[in-house]
Order: sequence, then structure tokens, then C-alpha cells
Amino acid sequence: MLDGPTVWKQSQTVVLTFHIQMLPQRVFLCYSILSVEVYIYRTIQCYNCCRYGHIKAQCRSQPRCFKCGNAHIGEPCTVKKDKVSCLHCLGRYTATSKLCPELYRQKYQDFYG
Repeated sequence: MLDGPTVWKQSQTVVLTFHIQMLPQRVFLCYSILSVEVYIYRTIQCYNCCRYGHIKAQCRSQPRCFKCGNAHIGEPCTVKKDKVSCLHCLGRYTATSKLCPELYRQKYQDFYG
């Protein structure tokens, strides 16, 4: 349910679905020539368990700390900055970092199915 009236805003984006494997370079729409680009869905990550593919509201897993991977329910993490460890790859960054190779694996999987 929406709060208040619907507000329409002008946009330069149009989403089209093609039932072909090779996308056209451009389409003609409303007397305009538009270039075609592949739309890549944003990869989602749960802020409860730190796994990919769902959000906190849908999570059925135990909470995990994004800094160390342990279960901290309502307690701040005591791990020092230099001891932070990604629970996906054990890298020296948090599980929400863009440096984690698992994020790129998930993006690739989301794009190519």
C-alpha cells in the first residue's frame, strides 16, 4: 500500500524485454531512436546472516556479524580492525565489502543464471 498519491517523474530509462538471445543495438519508440543496454540486477545481501540472495526480512538463519562471522545478538563486535575477516572468503575485510570475490561470483550468477 502506498502512502499518499502516486507521483510520476520523467526518466531517461525504459525497460524492455526481448525474447531473443541477440539484443538489437537500438529500438524505435515514440518517434525516438533509443540505444539498448543489458540491465543487470543489483545483487542483494542479507544484513542478518550476511549471505547473498535474500534480505533480512526474508531471512531464516541465525544472525552473524559482518565483521567476524560469529553470532553477536545485540552485542557490538569486539574484533579489532586489523583482525576483521570476511565470512565468505576469509579476506581481511568485512562480509559486506566490495573487495570480496564472492560478491562478483554472485553478480555473475545473477546475470547468467
